[in-house]
This record gives sequence, C-alpha cells and structure tokens, in this order.
Amino acid sequence: MITERSKAKIKKIAQNKQKEIIKQLQKQSIVEDLTNKGYTLKAGLKYGCDFRIYAKGVGIKQGKKKQEEHSFAILDVVKGKRQHQN
Repeated sequence: MITERSKAKIKKIAQNKQKEIIKQLQKQSIVEDLTNKGYTLKAGLKYGCDFRIYAKGVGIKQGKKKQEEHSFAILDVVKGKRQHQN
C-alpha cells in the first residue's frame, strides 16, 4: 500500500526530474540556435558555466592563442533565460 508520505516523496522526485528535463531541453534549444548562427560552443564546466562561446569563424586550438581566439562570452542557462558575461 502506498502511504501519503510515499506519494509526496514520489511527487517531489517527479517534479525534480521534470525540472532537469526542461533545463536540458532549454540548453539544447540555445545550443542549436547559436550554432545555426555560426558560433562555436564548448563546455564551460571548468569555468563554472554551461558553455563558452567563441566568435564566428574562430577555429578552436590547443596551446597559445591570440586574443581573438579566446571565448568572448560564457553562458549559463538559468530559468530558461540567457545570461552572459563578457
């Protein structure tokens, strides 16, 4: 038999999973939009964000970089809104 406490726990788990799925879909939509516009995105986990954004046409390479070869912005998906820093 499922108790009220169990029902509440299941509901909370389902709500948390739903939030995770929504955030993932939002990220996917944003990545798709920016890549369609010609930007290159790389993971930003090392920098505490979701993505690093590189200017259009910039090739990603290892080692020493020119100033224009660095990412120009970082992106963190928060509540479905775009938030960036320069």
